[in-house]
Amino acid sequence: MMHDKNVFLIQNVINDLLDPQTSVEAALLKLNYFARLVKNDRLLKFTELEINGYKQETKVPAYRQTIAHLNVVLSDGHQNKTIDLPIENLEAPFNTQLRNIQVREGIRIVEAMAEKKIVENDQTIGTPVPSGMLAYIKKVTDKFTANGVSPISAMVSGNPTLTMQIISTVRYRMLGFATEIAEQFGYVIEIGSFTGHLQQNNQMINNYIQNQIVNNGNHNVNNTGNHAKVTRNKNRPKN
Repeated sequence: MMHDKNVFLIQNVINDLLDPQTSVEAALLKLNYFARLVKNDRLLKFTELEINGYKQETKVPAYRQTIAHLNVVLSDGHQNKTIDLPIENLEAPFNTQLRNIQVREGIRIVEAMAEKKIVENDQTIGTPVPSGMLAYIKKVTDKFTANGVSPISAMVSGNPTLTMQIISTVRYRMLGFATEIAEQFGYVIEIGSFTGHLQQNNQMINNYIQNQIVNNGNHNVNNTGNHAKVTRNKNRPKN
């Protein structure tokens, strides 16, 4: 645990990430606290987005997206049938806007979604298409259906394993990040020493975010020209 505001135990973050029974949010909250201590805006933003979710105006990372399928229910007034309509057949901008399913929820909700999919054995994740878009879908279905057949509903769906993969990806990438931080600054980070060279050390943190979280394990870390400066304690703290 973090028993002194003057130090941060990165080993606790690693322990949380190595325990599959512990929510990923636990490690995110600890790193969010660390980001506040060292005034690292990039780490703060990443942890806040993963904890609170990605708003509509915020770009969603690739690991939170999957290829979408458009399922359309057609009706002739007597019978209904469901077809899989190629999204690329839609006119712009819908052919690009509907291309991917995006999971924007915070990590605890994603974990709950993944658990629900496992328990209920759901086959898809998805969202209904607004009724106002059915007219644009009809333009496509009219090309291969008989007169009087119209779309009455539609859903954009994707593979339900995405929620499980999001959790694994965030856990894996954060573990790589936390391990690099521990190797560079020590398993017990002295905040006073770190902030004594704040700009330089935060640049190193940002490089690790780019390489371990964004680029997923590219070890070609770019320095600012000098080694990180902080009093390091490489020894793992005793539990």
